[in-house]
Amino acid sequence: MISHPEAGVVGASNGLGLKVFCATACVLSMAFVLSAPAYSCAIVATWTEPVLLTDTSDVYIDSDISIGKNNVYAVSWAYDSGPVYLFRSPDGGVTWDTKDVFGYGVFRGEPGMCVYSDGVDDTVLLATTGSIYRSVDNGDNFEPLSSLALSDGALWWRFMEVYTNGSWFGRAVDGNIYTVGSQAFGVPWEGGHYVVSFCRSSDAGVTWDEPVVICDMTRDTAYPELVCDGKRLFVFYTTVNGDYTDLYVRHSDDWGQTWSDEEVLMPHRGTGWVCPHSVQDIGAGRALLAMGDYVSVADLDLGMEPYGRYGYFHYSNSTFEEVGNVTGDDWDVSGGFSAALTYGNELLVAWAKSDGHPYNRIWFTSSEDSGLRQAYGRPWIISSPDLREGAGNEYTYSAEALEADMGTNDWSVRTDASWLSTASEDDTSCVLSGTPYAEGTYWVNVTVSDDNSTDSINYTIMVTEGSTAVPEFSTALVPVVATMVVVATLVLLRRRTPGSPR
Repeated sequence: MISHPEAGVVGASNGLGLKVFCATACVLSMAFVLSAPAYSCAIVATWTEPVLLTDTSDVYIDSDISIGKNNVYAVSWAYDSGPVYLFRSPDGGVTWDTKDVFGYGVFRGEPGMCVYSDGVDDTVLLATTGSIYRSVDNGDNFEPLSSLALSDGALWWRFMEVYTNGSWFGRAVDGNIYTVGSQAFGVPWEGGHYVVSFCRSSDAGVTWDEPVVICDMTRDTAYPELVCDGKRLFVFYTTVNGDYTDLYVRHSDDWGQTWSDEEVLMPHRGTGWVCPHSVQDIGAGRALLAMGDYVSVADLDLGMEPYGRYGYFHYSNSTFEEVGNVTGDDWDVSGGFSAALTYGNELLVAWAKSDGHPYNRIWFTSSEDSGLRQAYGRPWIISSPDLREGAGNEYTYSAEALEADMGTNDWSVRTDASWLSTASEDDTSCVLSGTPYAEGTYWVNVTVSDDNSTDSINYTIMVTEGSTAVPEFSTALVPVVATMVVVATLVLLRRRTPGSPR
C-alpha cells in the first residue's frame, strides 16, 4: 500500500536513467536490468521488459500480487474514492486484462487479496472497508460475504488484507478466513487513531469473531500484512504519521487472540517510512517479504531515493534477510512494491512507478535470478479433495502435482474403498473417481514420486445417508439432507506443510 498523497512521501523523479551496483560490468541485451542496493551488496537481478498495467496516470494505492492455478493476479485502487482494479494474466505476466471489480469508486478502500485453487478454478478473496468479497470463477464475478464485526468504539475498517490456509499453503481451503486491517477509533483526522486489528471467520465468512486489537490505541498503525508458519501467526505493519514509521512485527501463538510485543524489523531512513506490501510462505521456515522503503520530499531534495526491497523473513527469530532491492529512475517506487515467487523460482513483481507526486502507474516485471528460492521440492501435490460432494454424484478428486524435476512422476493410490478407482493419470495429475454404494468410512493415500522426491497426502471419505454435517476439519456445521452424501476430510496434511493451521 502507499502513503497518503497529502503525507508528502514520494518516489524519485521520473526518467530513463539506470543504476546498477555490486557488479563490475553489466551487459544490457533483451533483458531489462534494474538493481541498486542501499546498505550492502545485494543480488543484482535481471528483469524482463516491464509491462504497464494501467493506461492512465492516477494515485494508485498498492499493487498486491498473488499466483493462482489459472492466472497471476494483482490488485490496486485509486485514492481516495476511486475504483478497485483487478489485473489478471493467464500467461505469467506477458499479457493482462483489467477489471473494475465493483463498477464504482470506494471511499478509502485500500484493498487486500488472496488466491487459492479448487483444482480447476481460482478462488479470489478481496477485502476492502470491512467487507470480504469472493469470486469462485477466476475473478470474473464477486459476491459479498458477511461484513466484519467492529470493536466497541470503532467506526470503520481500512487498510485491509485477507488470507486463508489454502492461500498460505497451496491447499484447498477450509472454513477459516483471516483478516487484518486498521479500525478507526474516533475520527483519525480529528484526534482519533487507526489501530491494526485482527479478525477471523471459522465458517467461510458467514459470521466473524469479535476483532482483536493488536496495537497501541494511542498511535496510528496501518498497512498490515499477515503470514502463518503453520503454528504461529506473524503480522507486519507501519504507519505514515509522526516518527512511528519503521516496519514492525508481532506474533501470536493462539491464533490471533493475543500478540507479542512490538519489534522493529526494518528501520526507516531520514524522514521516510517502510511499508510491507506482500508476504508469502515459501517453506523451510521462511517467508518472502516485499516492502517499499520510501523517502519524504525533504529527503528526496537531499539526494535520497526510494527502494523496493525483498528477502527472507525468518520465522524462528523474527528477522529479515534482504536478498535484493531496486531503485533509480527506471523504478521510481512510489507506493507499492509487491512480490510473489513461483514454484519455478521466478520472482513476479507489481509496483507503483511515479509519474510525478502524487501520481503513478502500476507496472509488472519478473526475474529468474532474483536470488530467492522456494524450499518445497518437486513433485509436491498442490490440490486437495473437496470437503463435501453433492448427493448422488460420482465422487471425484483430481490430485494435481508440479512437474518432476528429475525423471517423471509416478502415482500410486492405496485405499480400502473398493468402489474408488484411478480414472486417469499423467505426469502432473491423477484422477480418482467412483460412486459409493453403501455407508462407511474409507481411508485414501495418494502418493507421487519422481527420481529424487516423494510427496503424499492421506484423507478420509465418509459416506452417509440422510442428514449429515461437514466434519470438524472445516469448523463449520452445515446440515445436508440427501440420499447419499460423501464427505472428505484431510486427517494428515501434506508431508511438507509446517504444522496444522486452525
